[in-house]
Amino acid sequence: MGRALRIGAVLLVATALVLVGIEVGMFIRMNDAWVTLRWPLPRGAAGAVGVLEYESPAWVLCLGWIVAAIFAVVTVLWFPVYLTRRRQARTEIARLEREVADLRNLPIKAPAPLADLPPPDGEGKEQALEPEIGAEE
Repeated sequence: MGRALRIGAVLLVATALVLVGIEVGMFIRMNDAWVTLRWPLPRGAAGAVGVLEYESPAWVLCLGWIVAAIFAVVTVLWFPVYLTRRRQARTEIARLEREVADLRNLPIKAPAPLADLPPPDGEGKEQALEPEIGAEE
């Protein structure tokens, strides 16, 4: 059931995008005139405002809006993925920091057994060396 809903949603979105593309194409075809753009610009320290004027085809303006809309949609869709990855990275860093702290405190929490310690000065050196010599044979 869930897979069918996902497939239907993808088909619906794809169809909607195709229809929007057709509509934008028709709009650009019918409105191929040049558009005058006016940008107010400051003209010096007196505070007077001048206007920069130039002409551009309407399809260039539409293309700019389409690129801006695609960028906005991609950003909105990517943001939750970014947050999830950031949370996972922070969780992994915290886990590794705890592991390092546990390894640093290991001699305090679980000291080595006395059997693993070297014998005191001169006592039992022969006994300690015998297993090593026997292991080589």
